[in-house]
Amino acid sequence: MSSVGFLSLSSLEDARQFVRARALEKENILARVASKAQEISAPMQNFAVTEMKKHLLRFAPGWLEEMENMDAALELPENTMLKLQSYAHLVQKETLDCTSWIVAPELTSAGKMLLHKNRDSQFSLHAPLFFRTPGKFSWFGSCSQLSPAPLMGINEKGLAVAMNSGEACEKWNPSGLGTPMMARLVLENCSTPDEGAKLIEELRKEKAYSHNKHGSIFFYANAEYAGITEFCAGRSQYISFDYGYMIRANAWHLPGMTAMSTQSSKFNLEKNTIREFMVREDLNERIAAGGVTPADCITITRNRGRLLPENHTPVCRPTTIASGVFEIDGTFPELSTFCHLSGPARNTIALPLFAGGSALPPELVSCRWTARAAAFKERRGMDHVLLGAMEEVEKELFKRHGSTESKAKELLKAGKRQEALEVMQKHNQTQFEFAEKQFAEITGC
Repeated sequence: MSSVGFLSLSSLEDARQFVRARALEKENILARVASKAQEISAPMQNFAVTEMKKHLLRFAPGWLEEMENMDAALELPENTMLKLQSYAHLVQKETLDCTSWIVAPELTSAGKMLLHKNRDSQFSLHAPLFFRTPGKFSWFGSCSQLSPAPLMGINEKGLAVAMNSGEACEKWNPSGLGTPMMARLVLENCSTPDEGAKLIEELRKEKAYSHNKHGSIFFYANAEYAGITEFCAGRSQYISFDYGYMIRANAWHLPGMTAMSTQSSKFNLEKNTIREFMVREDLNERIAAGGVTPADCITITRNRGRLLPENHTPVCRPTTIASGVFEIDGTFPELSTFCHLSGPARNTIALPLFAGGSALPPELVSCRWTARAAAFKERRGMDHVLLGAMEEVEKELFKRHGSTESKAKELLKAGKRQEALEVMQKHNQTQFEFAEKQFAEITGC
């Protein structure tokens, strides 16, 4: 089976490879831009594009060339990809139901930092990729099909990043970089949580951040410590920690931010607090039993909360379209694990993959694997009887991952880095091959 290595957009040929790998279609992109443009006045469209150009020239001038390369590769009209990004938060119809958490090493089974995110969205095509920009840190993350802007990711330095929507507020910018673009900036330029938080604050102060009429929450973690920034256009607060755990749905808790919210307490109790306490209860059980594992996080992200009162939002919803947990290795960052669920959490098989693997199967990168999980959900729903069989497959995948980790670690200790990377790359490939075969046999999809 062939594989897709590090992608880039630094040249026209790179962009063509990106288009092929992600199975992008010209007509779909034009339709998305046209749909958003219909709901935005012409003056606001021009303002958004002008502002986006200004912020990119300040923080990521090479991205303008990347967008031009994408336009050329897809034979799109000039500035189409720029418009797609510029209009993103002027028309916000995203569901705001992501749930994320960080567990510090002393509370985990392996003594390693864990950062988990589940992604809720109406746009279901979401898949992992390896990405590299010349002169920047490379990274491995999960992105919307259309752009290399991660909702969760880990870079070559072992810094993991994720984000949630925050609370509704009055302090917001009508245009600017969206949070996935900001996450890419952090991954490509930062090696610690403090550095990531500093960059996010700089973007906020320069009014380069936009998330419509909501604020945001950023999560950062490396092997030693973690941090969280709660912010909106008008204010922010960052804290770091190296013990305990931190859980967030879409509610602020830091004293510098809670007064900025315009959300009702009833809304937060039904939609946010309930999810946070569902995760808290599960984490406490795992900690008491010996420590949290990546497999535990996968189980938690599938929690449907069937006994919840009406109108209360569980961790796993119909809009949960991707999830992942990073287990960060403090000695060899390339040994860090990204356990990724492409597609609805209860309708796909979790794949433990190495950050140092540097390549993935085309079926996974192209979103076709994600689409198969979505088709299974459409056919059998979320509360099907096949989840137990899928979890047995995951047990075998985690077992294989642990065995390969031990082998790769010994090679790295012996100074045989290239050989270790080749072992990890082959592992990423065979993990998917095994999961794909088992998924087809279990689900018929």
